Amino acid sequence: MVSFKYSNKNISAPVAYSSYDTMHSVAEIILPYCSEEASQDIIAQIWDLCAAINDKFNRFDKRSALSFINDNAAQKPIEIDDEMFLVLELCKVFCISTDSCFDISVNSISRTASNGVNNYNLDANQHTVSFIDSSVKLDLGGFAKGYALEKACELLKNKDKKCALLNFGNSSTFALGTHPYGEYWPVSIEHPFF
Repeated sequence: MVSFKYSNKNISAPVAYSSYDTMHSVAEIILPYCSEEASQDIIAQIWDLCAAINDKFNRFDKRSALSFINDNAAQKPIEIDDEMFLVLELCKVFCISTDSCFDISVNSISRTASNGVNNYNLDANQHTVSFIDSSVKLDLGGFAKGYALEKACELLKNKDKKCALLNFGNSSTFALGTHPYGEYWPVSIEHPFF
């Protein structure tokens, strides 16, 4: 569900706000200094981008590319597109660099001695992914929101926007420029134990 609100009560700093239920959370955008029509257009493009990422990387959607990989990569190598290959390659790097704290195969039944790093194999020559066994399942939920946020920020910069605040599920946030009435965007972080 998408919501959109626009206020031009302050002529020098009109502002648009929109939220969208995507990737099993709520994404939000605050976009100042745009007309209502321009705001709606830019925000619609961002939500379309998020929908496409969700459609591709959502393991719970049986029509998604990731679901197809999860269902078939243990039987044979699955050919994947450039974007999926890059994402899976990045996730391997993140897994190694975080000593397996970031592991997209963390919910798999079997864990290798390397704690997930070798649960799936990428073949750059064939552009394929394969799993070590049928218990391996990949979950890009921890990656997809940040990836969508990066793409949304690129879109804003390409539109020459200098000011925006994006919050994707309270786990991925991006502040561009400053708050219309301050030197920064005030953002708080909840204490994880309170």
